Amino acid sequence: MTAALTDKRFSHAPRTFGWIDLTVVGLLAGFIYAVVTVAHEWSGPLQQVPVIHLEARYLPLYALFSLTRGVMAYGVSFLFTMVYGYTMARVPAGAGKRGDLYVTISLQVPSHIGKEEELLWKQLATKSNFDPRKAA
Repeated sequence: MTAALTDKRFSHAPRTFGWIDLTVVGLLAGFIYAVVTVAHEWSGPLQQVPVIHLEARYLPLYALFSLTRGVMAYGVSFLFTMVYGYTMARVPAGAGKRGDLYVTISLQVPSHIGKEEELLWKQLATKSNFDPRKAA
């Protein structure tokens, strides 16, 4: 057993710093710079009307901000999906099966209304100022 451990096939030669190591260090430095840049932008005061620079040199920065928002949205979506899926796998539904049925909503609309009900609906429509298409 000890002969196998001292065999030349298992011994490690000293490793030198190569191109792959340099690439990894460069990508890591770029990632750290990107995180610091985004964090610096978020820690500043809130501007009601942001200044948008139209010079080409700002394009990579705006692309970084857009990518950051997209990755964060993906992360929140993924987290929600995992929590919801985990919860739904463990919540029993009707008849002992698993599922995501929390509430059943049943809307019943009469097939025919009488003259008195129609008159009441028209009065309500003329007196009410409620508009469901406008925000409350």
